[in-house]
Amino acid sequence: MDTHLSYNSTEGGNVSGEERKPERVISLVIIVFMLAIIGIVGNGLVLYIFYKVPQLRVTTNVFIGNQSLLDLCASCLHILTFVPEEPNLIGLDQKNRILAGFVCRLWFSEYLYWAVTKASTVNLIFLTVERYVAVVFPLTYRRNARPRVAFILGLFAWIIGALIEIYFPIIHRVFEDGDCSSRAFKSTKPAIAFMELLTTLIIPLSVIIFVYTSIIITVTSAKKKLSERIGKPSNDISTAVSVDNELETVGSATVSSRVLGKTLGGSSEGRDNCKTPRKGKQLGKNKRATTASERLMRNLLVTMFSVCVTYVICWTPNQVLYFRHHFVEKLDWSEPLNTFTILLAFSNVCTNPVIYTLRYKSFQSGLMKVFKR
Repeated sequence: MDTHLSYNSTEGGNVSGEERKPERVISLVIIVFMLAIIGIVGNGLVLYIFYKVPQLRVTTNVFIGNQSLLDLCASCLHILTFVPEEPNLIGLDQKNRILAGFVCRLWFSEYLYWAVTKASTVNLIFLTVERYVAVVFPLTYRRNARPRVAFILGLFAWIIGALIEIYFPIIHRVFEDGDCSSRAFKSTKPAIAFMELLTTLIIPLSVIIFVYTSIIITVTSAKKKLSERIGKPSNDISTAVSVDNELETVGSATVSSRVLGKTLGGSSEGRDNCKTPRKGKQLGKNKRATTASERLMRNLLVTMFSVCVTYVICWTPNQVLYFRHHFVEKLDWSEPLNTFTILLAFSNVCTNPVIYTLRYKSFQSGLMKVFKR
């Protein structure tokens, strides 16, 4: 196994550990083990809350649940792949070469771990695009957004992740000394480094920048149009961007677009009737509802943006160094800074549950509901 828990070699790779390093650093093994345990507990808790609270089983949360499931699997594979010592396959290779090759390519190549990790990245992209469609194209989102659709896209994330990392079993083989490694394909490492940078950092970062820039532009434009429509400045963007659709997404009460249309510029009769006490009460109720919907939408967007930013922070240093290692100069991965980038990338599996707990109001409500019983 090309483990990255040994860092005394200048031939090392990135966190995907494509080069063999002869010595294990026990302290790093312990740190990775602890990160994996935190990831298992945290993501397991997220899935448990979604299971126990039916109101949370909505479109956006299907993606979030799939993200937690992927990170949970990655955390388990952290332990199974990188903590144990790698056995030498020479004995198995002598008895059954086909079986030894299969075990090497599927397991000791670290393919399963990196396929799940890449699937997590793909799912994050899907989740980001889902927020884009919900805000920028609310009517389209309302017509097509269903938990079943999110479930199907979640399955595609698993498949795409497995296909992107398929080179792991292809370039690994068992050598005469029983070593399972990719040392026969060293010439392909620069191409692999570029592909990893592209799929792990450049594409996700580009999607994140595009999506949240578009959302900011859409929301700003909506606020301006709404202010012009009602003749005064307003922070209520719910009507303009159909935030009632957002409320449906997070499992909250839906604001009636028909009522909002009447109260914010419908017929003259409707506007005149707003002056009556009954209509005045209805208008006040609608304003409170739309204010609540705006807060929920903003909270969900901030939560997902925090998840995306955390992903970029965790993975950027290691990917940049890995690219530099293959295209600029060889690095000594035993240096503290280089080792830190590997651990930082590993830590991403346990950050999302913390973000949900601190930022995501719907998850907080579900958490309180489950543990206050």
